[in-house]
Amino acid sequence: MTRRRRIAGLLAGASLATGAMLATAVPAQAYSPDPRVQPIPYDTDTCPCSHPDPHDGTYFKHDPGGVAMKIHLDVNRGTWIGKVEFHPHDELLWVYDTRDDGDTYYVTVSYYNEAGRKVRVGGVMSAGTSSAAVDSRTYDLDITDGRRLVIDLYDDSGLTDHITAVSNAVA
Repeated sequence: MTRRRRIAGLLAGASLATGAMLATAVPAQAYSPDPRVQPIPYDTDTCPCSHPDPHDGTYFKHDPGGVAMKIHLDVNRGTWIGKVEFHPHDELLWVYDTRDDGDTYYVTVSYYNEAGRKVRVGGVMSAGTSSAAVDSRTYDLDITDGRRLVIDLYDDSGLTDHITAVSNAVA
């Protein structure tokens, strides 16, 4: 066998092996066990108020009748992976992914209407994933004042891996 054929054969074999490895690569794994979730409500009747955290802190504006919600997500008793903030003033939802691990979590916001049906507002929301140390997105939700909200957190965009539901936020 000539040297040229040997080199071509080695290159072809290396290409096939690399292709096989890439074809079987798996996406980022879901958190297991689920992250610890710490909801912190704020009565915005008494705001302006703030809450420090390791990333950027939080400031809630005065909003009569509103209840803001700050939700910390962590693994291993302290390694932050994200936070969610609902701001009743202007009905804003902030979603942060604070761990650059190629994975993220997903959030839905709902309320129960007068007929007792659960109504989702804003679709499926996330901070996204990039190579940045912290990813964040802000969502402007249109919610009638006084609505009691349910904030659901999921470990997948298909909403099949439910982490938890947080209630008691009020628009």
